[in-house]
Amino acid sequence: MDRFDLTPVKAFDSDEYFPALRTSDASKAQPCAAANGGGPSRLQSVRLVAAIAELGLLAFNSVNSVLGAEMRLVILGNAGAGKSTMACRIIGAGKISRLSLDTIAWDAGPKRKPLDVSLRKLHDFIQASAQWVIEGCYSDLIEAALFYCTELRFLNPGVEACVAHCHRRPWEPEKFSSPEDQKAMLDQLVQWVKDYDSRDDQFGLKRHRQLFDGFRGRKREYTSVGSYDEG
Repeated sequence: MDRFDLTPVKAFDSDEYFPALRTSDASKAQPCAAANGGGPSRLQSVRLVAAIAELGLLAFNSVNSVLGAEMRLVILGNAGAGKSTMACRIIGAGKISRLSLDTIAWDAGPKRKPLDVSLRKLHDFIQASAQWVIEGCYSDLIEAALFYCTELRFLNPGVEACVAHCHRRPWEPEKFSSPEDQKAMLDQLVQWVKDYDSRDDQFGLKRHRQLFDGFRGRKREYTSVGSYDEG
């Protein structure tokens, strides 16, 4: 899987939308008091608006959590971590849509879809559902979904637990044409799972940790399978 093109989603770049705020253009920005009669400069105003927007997002997520508002949950983790199992348990018999990112990430055969195609499918799913659970290990797609979600769960029970889950995994007809085809891929999958801690791509612990640490809304990391039933 390392050979695939895993170009990440472009993150928000303030330089693109506010070119006057670039460090190289700092001299062009008006000083706070001298040029504005004691009022804030454009730079300070934009920073203030950004801070207010961030506080608003945090407040929005907090209110949703308290009032039990619509669920928009993202579950992130290694292959075999138990993401699909947790998603199905949470949904139960409820009218909540579920998206496994595997279904929008791959073309027929071992070839990753173009990222823009997967992102369009992700956006269509999000727009079509008031409540949803999205689960997967694709950081480039997870990053795009985090803007819309109200809660992030990071399943990180350790590589050995993930490997054990892979060996116990039932046939997944949405991914493999037969149980035999799935079994034939098991050794490759297990080795891929074992590389999680050292991977330096969209599927590895390093990138997952960055997404989790950078998310400012409601979130939780689960470090053991036994803790999965607590949330």
